[in-house]
Amino acid sequence: MIKADHIRDSSFHPHVEPGEPSPQFCEASGPGISGATCGEPAHFTVTCKDRNGKAIPKGGWNISSNLKGPKGDIPVQIVDNGNGTYSCTYTAKAAGDSELQVNVATKANGSGPIKNAPFRFKVRPGKADFSNWDMDVDVEADGLRHVTAGVPDKFTIHAKDANGNRCDSGGVNVTGKASGTDNVPVNVRDNGDGSYVVDYTCFKAGPYKLELAGNGNKIGGVHNPLSILCSPAAADASHSIAFGPGIQKATIGQDNHFTVQARDAFGNNLKSGGAKISGALVAPDGSKAPVLGKDNGDGTYHCSYPGVSKNGLSQLTPTLNGSPVKDAPFRLQVDSDATDPSKTKVRPTPTGLEIELCDRHGNKREADKRDKVGCKTKKKSEDKAKAVRQPDGTFTVRWPPNFHGDYEAAVTVNGHQAPGGPWAARVEQPPLSAQHRAAIQQAYPSVAKSLGRLLLSATPAERDKIVAAFGGAQESEDSSSSDSD
Repeated sequence: MIKADHIRDSSFHPHVEPGEPSPQFCEASGPGISGATCGEPAHFTVTCKDRNGKAIPKGGWNISSNLKGPKGDIPVQIVDNGNGTYSCTYTAKAAGDSELQVNVATKANGSGPIKNAPFRFKVRPGKADFSNWDMDVDVEADGLRHVTAGVPDKFTIHAKDANGNRCDSGGVNVTGKASGTDNVPVNVRDNGDGSYVVDYTCFKAGPYKLELAGNGNKIGGVHNPLSILCSPAAADASHSIAFGPGIQKATIGQDNHFTVQARDAFGNNLKSGGAKISGALVAPDGSKAPVLGKDNGDGTYHCSYPGVSKNGLSQLTPTLNGSPVKDAPFRLQVDSDATDPSKTKVRPTPTGLEIELCDRHGNKREADKRDKVGCKTKKKSEDKAKAVRQPDGTFTVRWPPNFHGDYEAAVTVNGHQAPGGPWAARVEQPPLSAQHRAAIQQAYPSVAKSLGRLLLSATPAERDKIVAAFGGAQESEDSSSSDSD
């Protein structure tokens, strides 16, 4: 136009083509610019716009993009839709803080990031991969996890995705099974953040294998199954046991020994020493003989009570660290020591002697012992009287029927003279019974007194026989021979 007039052919109608994109006006949209999950494709769309902010309806522009993650860059696949938009896809592998860069390069408008780029967000871990869990449980140099009987043990495991990222959410049904010396229940707690607490308690000492599974699938990891060795707990007297001949029967003067096996509160045999063994054997009179224990270093203790000096039914109470062992006290019979003839006790009786054999401690010898007792008596000539063992272990000497008057008795025990002898004794038969006196008087009235004196030296049994022989005998009619004794 010149002033208000169009020049020739005016107005003109040119076709205006879209210009190049302007990076700062280009935009991205879609879930892929605000977050992603490892192992899962993330998508977003880039829309190209010019410097006026208008969409450019054709393609062919130079769009580039990549994801910078904790473990390096991940390329973004870009597809030109031909209408000014670009479909972009990437698959993250590393979880954590990430940066999505989107750039446009032009000739007229320069090159650089699009509007709001770069986009920053956290990439989330992917789904749990059962073959790839964090099972780096602490073990000793021998490759075993060492636990103590009765002491709860626990450790934490972490779910990982296929790329080795720790999962940040729970939901996996993790179960455990421990087998070996005993079947041990295993509890698993889901913390809801991809970690799981495994706890269990072994009570029986020995080896175990603990295997974990997720949703029924074996979980991978360095220590699955986990090798476990359970050791006994501290020694517990109430579960420790004593065995051997010394808790059943004992003899004074012999090696009365027994063994204590230390066990923990769960009945496990200890394999090392260190406990204090003591106790006592209490005799019937209340006297005590201390228990001596020798530590064998393998959880057992050799025990004895050499100071015992009293026989009879006794009580043995071994102790471990000051407390009685299982089933104590034990009731046992203590036998006497060998017979000591010098300790023999002899007591005269109206009809003979009572002899009590003793050991060197003065204990009465038992009835089942093989002792020999002899007795020689002396009057005008030497006679022997038989010693008979009684049920209580004593011996009784009975004078022969023809013994009467004063005697002297010498006692031997196993061929040795008993101390305190010889013993003087007077043997007298009982007086005549009224029946015998009447029988004598009736049969031989003239010599009744003399016959009575003669019968005094006979035993009652012999008197019965003699009087019985009087039957039918007639007294001499010579009344002049009267009995004046």
